[in-house]
Amino acid sequence: MNVIIGAVVLSQVCVGFYQSASRWGRYQQARSQANAFGKPLLVVGGPYGDGALRRTFHMKAHGFGDVCTDIDPKACQGAPEIVTADIINLPFEDKEFGAVFVGHVFNHLGLADKRMAWQEVNRVANTVYHSEQSKWWLMGRIFPKF
Repeated sequence: MNVIIGAVVLSQVCVGFYQSASRWGRYQQARSQANAFGKPLLVVGGPYGDGALRRTFHMKAHGFGDVCTDIDPKACQGAPEIVTADIINLPFEDKEFGAVFVGHVFNHLGLADKRMAWQEVNRVANTVYHSEQSKWWLMGRIFPKF
């Protein structure tokens, strides 16, 4: 039994590191792409999400970008510019941003809203980078607000 628990814990540590490295890598790609276009980077879905633990211990899941938007402004606390908005109705001009980085916002949407959200992020940015939570990340299922 202890071997199984140890294996599960070890697997979650590995998945957590991989997921974090992958998310930060995609964020850095989005930052580079925005810079290449000479336009700002938009982050949709603040790096703190709705997790009080993340905010308390300043554990960002990714960077803020130049403009950070979320339905809860606390998710973007500390960002250079915060815009409270829903991903399916972003208050920005067409192609205003060189890139947009979307955290795991799509997990919270139904199929119809996902389609609208994809159209919206493609409308406001030249390039879209997206990071989802790994299906193997059990902590995200046990503690969804982390």
